[in-house]
Amino acid sequence: MKYIWYPLMIICFFACDTPQPKKGGGQGEKIFRTTDPSRLYFRNIRSTHYYHERDVATDMDIYRLRRYSRTSKRPIVMPVIVNNWLQDEAYMLVEPNGYKGLADPLHIQVEKDTSIQPLVLSNPTKKGQYEFAAQLYSLLKDKESLEVKTEEGDFISIFNNMDDKNNFLTVMKDYYRLTESY
Repeated sequence: MKYIWYPLMIICFFACDTPQPKKGGGQGEKIFRTTDPSRLYFRNIRSTHYYHERDVATDMDIYRLRRYSRTSKRPIVMPVIVNNWLQDEAYMLVEPNGYKGLADPLHIQVEKDTSIQPLVLSNPTKKGQYEFAAQLYSLLKDKESLEVKTEEGDFISIFNNMDDKNNFLTVMKDYYRLTESY
């Protein structure tokens, strides 16, 4: 009787192989591709920290971090994760909060070594949004001081609140984990 279990254990051992990524999965660039395990991890573990909505027209899932302040008294720039599960892709969008008077397109400047470097979200494509968010992520990790441009042409300090900074970094880390680009 005990010899019957050995072939069953061997069959189970070989049946539990690690999943290989699909060839040709994700139509676009590598920075947007997701896999089944990364989507499952995000959906089952990380998505509880986000407000979730589904865009009816595109069938994409939109995730906004719950911890962001809902105030419109100070400017906040929030990253938003868009999961295009039909194409095995995820996108990063950057959107300001309801603060009145921010310039359109979004202008952020960083003062670095006595020079001012502008960062402009002039290209609202998925790649442009991703690059803008990735640059902001890099600047926030380097603890740079950032300012956002208003409609009048003035600059207001942004990400002074540690919660805003940590929330931005958290969403970007979740996005990198979702697209397996850590």
